[in-house]
Amino acid sequence: MTSRIPVLCLACKRFRKDGSCSAFPGGIPDAIVVFGRDHRTSVNGDNGIVFAQGQGSEQLQAFDDWKMVHEAR
Repeated sequence: MTSRIPVLCLACKRFRKDGSCSAFPGGIPDAIVVFGRDHRTSVNGDNGIVFAQGQGSEQLQAFDDWKMVHEAR
């Protein structure tokens, strides 16, 4: 695990300030954090818990930022 947090995680209502989330209470795995795996669909070990858009202004902005980067690819 690493301490970098993907922008998509920052947009998720399941994300916790300690760098974990409901899907990964022990820390978000490198497949997502380092290798950029899109967690809008299930990944190994998430127990079926996937990205869910948060509705706070910072979460909405984080998702817009994430989309801008990924749509440019």
